[in-house]
Amino acid sequence: MARHHDNISCRFEHNAVLVSGIIADTPSETIVAFGEEMCAIALNVMRVSQVVDSIPVYIPARLIAVSPTLTLNAGDFVSVSGKLLSTADQNGRNFAKVVASLVTNQSKDAPYINRVSLTGEISISPVHYTTSRTERKITTVVLDTPYSIEEAGGTARIPTILWGAAADAAAQYTKGETISVRGRIQSRSVSRTDKNGEDELFDTVEVSASALIPIERMLGFGEGIFG
Repeated sequence: MARHHDNISCRFEHNAVLVSGIIADTPSETIVAFGEEMCAIALNVMRVSQVVDSIPVYIPARLIAVSPTLTLNAGDFVSVSGKLLSTADQNGRNFAKVVASLVTNQSKDAPYINRVSLTGEISISPVHYTTSRTERKITTVVLDTPYSIEEAGGTARIPTILWGAAADAAAQYTKGETISVRGRIQSRSVSRTDKNGEDELFDTVEVSASALIPIERMLGFGEGIFG
């Protein structure tokens, strides 16, 4: 039986992001996204392993207008807090993007930070498998989470990959159930065979979750954190 909880969003923050890193390129122009003008940047955030995640960040023009000392040039180190939303390409693939609520310049020696806390309803049944090379357990899901930004609102569809114990736990859930995850945002290249048997290669941005928290625990009853 699916475990639905309508009062999730009023009990805790269900979509929160904090990332700090280096701006890859100086933005050249604004775009319109999620109902308003945005400045789009790619934020390079280094992992402990030295791998760099390139995270797309949208900064509302209204936020820049009230931040006269903020600079957004290539090489600037900035800290961004906000929400994780999504856009889809022509093939229907969803890509995670950060929409900022606060942006500040940081010193060049500031630490890299990449944290996301997300609660959502599973919109596609979990896919559970074990990697052939490392024998690591993985579960992939798409989480639907509601959002509101100024006058715009809707549902973000966030591709999410869970590892280890969190993957085992996620595999026990079904479409329509709600879970909460903790982890980071990652960018990577994906190689796979499409429905026509053709090889395809594309870049994606998703949540890499190291922990799954059952929604019962988030609502104050139940136990267990997996990951």
